[in-house]
Amino acid sequence: MGSRILLAAAVGQEIGLIGSSLVGSSRYKIGPFRVQRGLLSGQSIFLVTGGMGAVAMATTLSALMPEVRPDFLLLVGCGGGFWDAGVRPLHMAVASEEIAPQLGVEEFGGAGLPQPLDLLDNRIDLDTEISRQACYVLSQAFRGTPIRYGPFVTVSTITATERTARQYYQTYEAIVENMEGFGAAYACKVFGVPMVEIRCVSNVVGDRNKASWKLRESFKAAQEAALVLLRSGVVP
Repeated sequence: MGSRILLAAAVGQEIGLIGSSLVGSSRYKIGPFRVQRGLLSGQSIFLVTGGMGAVAMATTLSALMPEVRPDFLLLVGCGGGFWDAGVRPLHMAVASEEIAPQLGVEEFGGAGLPQPLDLLDNRIDLDTEISRQACYVLSQAFRGTPIRYGPFVTVSTITATERTARQYYQTYEAIVENMEGFGAAYACKVFGVPMVEIRCVSNVVGDRNKASWKLRESFKAAQEAALVLLRSGVVP
């Protein structure tokens, strides 16, 4: 019997392609949450849109995990890339850890980022072995597309200045900014479920220029990457 894989994204545009690839697909509800279930390469796939933001994602996954009993969580979506890290639109990225940089205490004078509290850990490591294997598989499948591996930061407020973007990079060596990863990682930590997070970069973090964003292309590329991983057997 194959693995049970819970695959989550913030919005429907980030999982539609995956949903159309499932065999024997059906839809049902667990509490208020809609789930699509189907088979792919002998694995049972459970698709869910967890909503935007870490709180929404953590709430959704915490409600689903006791019912789905997944062997693994794959988080998919788009994200902002940090220019100082050399990450550009349509690069692929796999998270080594999830960081909540706004979780802590404000620095005196408010000049820098909040500082972590001793009793409030703002960093969660993800599954290193599988994540590194995922990077290798993606590098072989998407030759010519940079595949980056490193820390992601999860924010509640989208960064809109180069100053803040630079602080995130300098403090955490962050490569990608997103809004759901830490919530998913926390739920996985609580339930003891391994997790890999892959994102395709839609824009550069910092001064907002939405005309240059590549949301549609990043949605598609991230899902194609997820399908490659699911079919490769890297995801257990």
